Amino acid sequence: MLFDHCILPSIVSLPPYIFGCFIYVHLHPHQRTKLEERALKYFFVGYGSTQKDYYAYHSPSKKFYISMDVTFNEHSFFLC
Repeated sequence: MLFDHCILPSIVSLPPYIFGCFIYVHLHPHQRTKLEERALKYFFVGYGSTQKDYYAYHSPSKKFYISMDVTFNEHSFFLC
């Protein structure tokens, strides 16, 4: 019954990118101080299932980050 009234966003509107490529996650001013970097280097692991966003993984800290404000670098890849 709930499925008749809910419209889930699709990832069709997001452009396709190569999994495992490096992405730079942009940090907003409230997430950083004045002297910290404005973007962090993660690697792309997938698309969001409920929103239009990208999943990124930072291997040194072993943390995931979910954001729509990213820049892709499809010419360099994460190697284990």
